[in-house]
Amino acid sequence: MAHRTSPLPREYDALVLGGGIAGNALAYHLAHEHGWKVFLYERGAPGGGASGKAAGIVSSQCWNSWDVKAVETSRREYHRLSREHDPTLFQTTGGIRVVSTEKGEEELELARARLREARVQVEVLSPAEIGKLLPSANLEGVRAGLHTPLDAVVAPTDLTLLYGRLARENGAVVESDLGDVRAERTGEGWSLSGERVHAEAPRLILACGAWTKGVLSTLGHPLPLAPYLTRACLLKAGQKRAFPWVHDADLDVYVRPFPGGDVLAGDGTELKEVDPEHLTPSSDLPFLENVASFMERRFPKWASASVGSSWHGVCVSTPDRRPLIGAVPGAQGLHVISGFNGFGVMRAGASSRWLADAMAKGSSPELRPVDPARFPLPYPPFEPRPGFTLEP
Repeated sequence: MAHRTSPLPREYDALVLGGGIAGNALAYHLAHEHGWKVFLYERGAPGGGASGKAAGIVSSQCWNSWDVKAVETSRREYHRLSREHDPTLFQTTGGIRVVSTEKGEEELELARARLREARVQVEVLSPAEIGKLLPSANLEGVRAGLHTPLDAVVAPTDLTLLYGRLARENGAVVESDLGDVRAERTGEGWSLSGERVHAEAPRLILACGAWTKGVLSTLGHPLPLAPYLTRACLLKAGQKRAFPWVHDADLDVYVRPFPGGDVLAGDGTELKEVDPEHLTPSSDLPFLENVASFMERRFPKWASASVGSSWHGVCVSTPDRRPLIGAVPGAQGLHVISGFNGFGVMRAGASSRWLADAMAKGSSPELRPVDPARFPLPYPPFEPRPGFTLEP
């Protein structure tokens, strides 16, 4: 982003700290739907954090009722943005979760019933039916697959940058690369200040991903959040035809089509809390070996594909694996949108819109299940858990 030559305004209706997909989408919705003066700050490259490292899968599989609505609302919004601005942002591919055990088959049937009750288009497929959708796959040992044909894949970084551009076009100030800033209480409001910036507003929203826990603690309003590492890699597979994203529930590896014929693969979750300021991730080698073993077993055609790049990202978990979205207890004007447990892109379109509505109108019924006040004090320590909750 080019350096600004004119001074920044000092006063706004809301400050957003964090320039991932949730923060940029929130700035857009506050400015576009509610006409608020918004200041968003990202200390690094816009979309360069966890959002830029996300798998970009948008799926309704196995979610509870809140998630079904959040994912479907996000899917529709991403599809609309792609139609209106950039057709490469969104692709309907469908998705398949395959299982190789009797217990897995039982879980698929339960998931199918749950999703049909939520009016999600879904079907359980036999191995032969899966093979028609995944002709490159070796389905030896697979018993069944849960197919959601309206699932999609998106380009997370480009989507994040689009939200930021639309926020600016609607009057928001979106800044990055101005050095470190401090979030502080200022009289009855809040401020973001540093050597090159000072902005004030009655409301501050923390959308800074893995750093949210530390910022909340510094402000004296901690919440139960646990950052943890995940890994992914890009394989130069030369896959010319799009295919449904695939998650092997037993081998716990996912793959999705990527532009240019590449294939994105991931698992690599480290089930321990990390400090994003002092990351010492272990070697990528075990993760890459696991992906290679998966490819040899499930997609032998891609087993010899070279690794174009590999990376780690930091996700944020909560005790019940539901996000924290809304007002921070005991802190007037302070809000949070975090704790998506690795599925932030799937929910960001809806979650940011609902939070913008709640802030402008005073409440939002959609946010009751993810209210940050749902956990009683004192917050006990907990270990991150991958996945999601199936509780209603």
